Parts: sequence; structure tokens; C-alpha cells
Amino acid sequence: MPVLLFFFLLLAAFTADRFFLSSHSACRLRASHWLRREQWSIGIVRGETPFKLTVPEKPILRARDITDTAARFLADPFAVPENGQWNLFFEVSSVSNHRGEIGLATSTDTTNWVYRQIVLKEPFHLSYPYVFKWNGTYYMVPESHQAKAIRLYRADPFPTHWTQVTDLIPGDYQDPSLLRYKDRWWIFACRGQNETMDIFYADELTGPWHAHAENPVIADDRTRARCGGRIREVNGRLIRFAQDGLERYGHRLLGFEITTLTPDDYAETPLAENPLLAPDGSGWNACRMHQLDLYQTGTNSWIGFADGNAH
Repeated sequence: MPVLLFFFLLLAAFTADRFFLSSHSACRLRASHWLRREQWSIGIVRGETPFKLTVPEKPILRARDITDTAARFLADPFAVPENGQWNLFFEVSSVSNHRGEIGLATSTDTTNWVYRQIVLKEPFHLSYPYVFKWNGTYYMVPESHQAKAIRLYRADPFPTHWTQVTDLIPGDYQDPSLLRYKDRWWIFACRGQNETMDIFYADELTGPWHAHAENPVIADDRTRARCGGRIREVNGRLIRFAQDGLERYGHRLLGFEITTLTPDDYAETPLAENPLLAPDGSGWNACRMHQLDLYQTGTNSWIGFADGNAH
């Protein structure tokens, strides 16, 4: 009898494992084939409100759309409209050197996109191209953690060529997110294993930059320490997007309202609508979604540039 019970329990455990494989474990198995298949691609989410967005069935850009280098995947989209044209910047993961480079695609209607070219590459990894305009000039603060510094680039000219201006902050930081708020510049940046976030502030864009008095403002929390897109003011509320990486890296996207931001204090509260973006188990975003660049295009019209992982 004990022998029969043992085999019965073994069979039940095997069956349960096969059953639950369809969600979390299936994504892990698919990820093991990343060298042969696309991981991340880019799509546009839309909605009547900024925190209830519909994910399309198909992305707008995949790795196979890149024409000037062999790409493994695309991720980290940031878009800026200029002279009737949308300029979309994103990470292109190169097959040749396994480093990220910054690519550009353009559109006049947000529906039809044309890939243009790689606009920035370095002898180290680049991603998360946080592009913004200040005093009539476009700047970019990409992730450059392998260079051990947060670096500032200037468009020369926009949007196809970029020149480094200076190093803003030394250190091994991931996904630095810039904000102009109450006559100061702020940078939110992740370090460690996606569980720690520091804040820095400066009076001028090029510095000097100072560490927040409460650094790290987030510690031991993989659900929100790593930023996931451009910080936006929405209906008078300052919203920070963050990656929830507790279950696995870049699993889903959460939003937090920044309620206090001074050189000495910081506080934020999670949005009631969380998660804002999450994988749905099938299609181009089956397993992960971790980036959102949000724009209002009309009274009841919002779009967001997002990335998704299918494997």
C-alpha cells in the first residue's frame, strides 16, 4: 500500500506540474531559447484614460525590422513628436556584440512606422534612451551602466546624430529617469539587483548633481525600484512608472504617484489601477511588459509606447 501511494503522489505531482507550466514556467522555458528567437518587441497601447490602456494584437516593430544590423530584440521605447513626425528611440540588441545600441523609427500617424537607422552606439551597452527637449535642444540620457556613469548626450542634429556632453553622475546605474520639477532637475536611478533606487537633484542640467538626503529612497523592493518609462504629470499628479520584477525581470508595469519630492524627503503611493501593463499569456507580450512612454493625443485619447516579451 505505501508503494502504491508513493506512485500515486508522484503521478499527481507530475500532472500538476504539467498543468501549471502554461503560465509562469512556460515563459521561463521560452526564455531559454532567446539566442534563436526574438524576445522583446515594441507596440503602441491606446485608451480613453491614461491608466486603462488596451494592448494591440501585433507590435509596430520587431527585431526583423532592423535593416542596418542583425538584431536580437528591441526594447525600451521613448518617443518625441517634432514637426508633425513621431520619432521613436529604442534599444536594439546587437547579435554581433551582444550590446545594446540606440535605434530610430519614424511615423506621421502612429500607425505606419519606418525604421531609419542606429543613431547611437558605444563600445559599451546602451539602452533606455530617455530623450527630452530643453531650451530648444534635444538631449538623451540613456542607460550606460557599463561605462560606470550616467551620461548626457545632445542631438547634433536631431534626430539622427548624438554627441556626449558630459557625465552627470558616476556609478553603475540602470534606467535613469530624468525629471524637471519645481525649478530643479531630478534623476531617479536603479542600482544593485533591481531592488534599490537613488534620487539625485541639480539646479542645472549639467550639474553639479547632489544625492538625495534619504538615499536609497527605495531599498530591498524589486516591485518598484527600477523605473519603467518617462515620469509624467497626469491631471496634476506626478506619476512614476516602475517595473515589477519580483516574480521575474520586467514582469509587469506599475504606476506610483509621487506625493513628496524635495532634496530631503520623498514619498509615493501606488495607483489604484495597478498593474498598468501586464503579460496576457499569448502573442508578442505573452510573458513580460516593462516600459511605458505615455502621451495625451486628445481630450479622451492617450497612447503609450510599450515593449513586450513573447518568450
